[in-house]
Amino acid sequence: MSSFTVIHGPPASGKTFHSIAFRRHYGCHAAIDLEELPKMSRDFQKDGALFLTTLAPDDAVNEIYKFMPGADYRIIDIRTARLAIGATPDVPPLPARRPKS
Repeated sequence: MSSFTVIHGPPASGKTFHSIAFRRHYGCHAAIDLEELPKMSRDFQKDGALFLTTLAPDDAVNEIYKFMPGADYRIIDIRTARLAIGATPDVPPLPARRPKS
């Protein structure tokens, strides 16, 4: 049976930016945007993948089960994942942009 890690959070919360650190920390062979799963070859759908998503946890699991029924998974929210790698729990605000003159 396959086992996966899912990190969920809102857009621009650092999922992709920190994906290499998350992958290393959680022992995953690849970091994949969950929306790309239908397009992925079976090689990437193997045990130990890290899926990044903006979906709610239940929706993310339902999406995974469409392609890998019965897979084991662990779900981690972005704040917990960021803390686990030593990053701040929240994304710093973007600097205000000045209108072009």
